Amino acid sequence: MKQAEELLTEAHKVLAERGEHYNDGSERNMVRIVDAFNAVTGHLLTTHEGWMFMVCLKLVRASFDLEFKADHYIDGVNYFALAGEEHSASKVD
Repeated sequence: MKQAEELLTEAHKVLAERGEHYNDGSERNMVRIVDAFNAVTGHLLTTHEGWMFMVCLKLVRASFDLEFKADHYIDGVNYFALAGEEHSASKVD
């Protein structure tokens, strides 16, 4: 059994590792992803909505996987945190 604290610790570790691995900031490349998606589809998805889409992706995968996969929850936590980061940046006082 994974404790919530373990999942959060692992999520923090993964986010930090990806930040080091993609030290050019591309771990936060949702702007480019959303721009490409919008160009292909004609939609006007925001960066915040892009992160929220990824949260939904992980939620659905976790809901339909018959066996527990920590990855769904670890990535979901990080995507939700990145969505919060994006949202808070767009709401500067």
